[in-house]
Amino acid sequence: MTTPSPLRLGIVGLGKMGQLHASAWQRIPGVQLTAMVDLDPHKATLAQRQSLAFFEQSQALAGKVDIAVIATPSDAHLATALPLLAAGVHCLVEKPLALDLASCNALVSCAQQHNALLAVGQSERFNPAIRKVRSELARQPRGRAEVVRMVSRTMPGPFDADVVQDLMVHDLDWLIDVLGKPHRQIRILEQRMQADQLCHVHCELTFPGDRRVQLTASRESAYQRRQVILHDEHRGEVHTVDLNAAVAPGQPDALTRQAHDFVQALLGKASTIALGHSALDVMSLSENIRQQCMAVDTLIY
Repeated sequence: MTTPSPLRLGIVGLGKMGQLHASAWQRIPGVQLTAMVDLDPHKATLAQRQSLAFFEQSQALAGKVDIAVIATPSDAHLATALPLLAAGVHCLVEKPLALDLASCNALVSCAQQHNALLAVGQSERFNPAIRKVRSELARQPRGRAEVVRMVSRTMPGPFDADVVQDLMVHDLDWLIDVLGKPHRQIRILEQRMQADQLCHVHCELTFPGDRRVQLTASRESAYQRRQVILHDEHRGEVHTVDLNAAVAPGQPDALTRQAHDFVQALLGKASTIALGHSALDVMSLSENIRQQCMAVDTLIY
């Protein structure tokens, strides 16, 4: 795949994540941030401060950028990314890729048809703590694990995605990448809903080799908690890995690593970026979990 130099970049969605992406991508050699997009015209000041072009519609980027980072609300990913992919713009779309499997398939198919690179912002793949967990799981062919991802109940809502789509999807991605697709029936151990949306899910998945992993995703915690608990049943040891551990001084953060690997993939080089097609397995599993939650008695409050 031939690429121009420098690669022209556009950021779509200038909320917290969009601005973090903008900072990260400006650390990548050979990439030039040239445009920003947001439905809110008041966000134009963010572009003006850096002498960048500003648009209110993502379609305006076609022909003006080579790469687009989509950091809009999840329910807008399909409508935002589809016309850009159709124009041959390479897209990094924040997770989840879309909110249902049909939409994910549409994006993947469009990218393939127009020879555009499509990747998903599964930045936990670039979290050094996750890399440590991956090594531990590879070292322990037996045993079980617990993955806990909780955010404070004081976070403002409403949310455009439930806890499976927004939080658990992080861990479904790297677990499938490490252990393969789970088999056997999903065990729903606990689930609760608030305002017609799943706000707490605790389930168990069984992966090839009978590797059992329990996952908890919740918006009910009094504080943020992100950790993996590894149980080495052969040695009788328990090892807890904090996913919030600070990045070592002088090392790039996860978003910067992810941006670097996106460019590597674009250049045809080795990369661990989550490509669009990998989101299909993640979305299929997340939809299955959500359906299983709805099939059992759910506490609603």
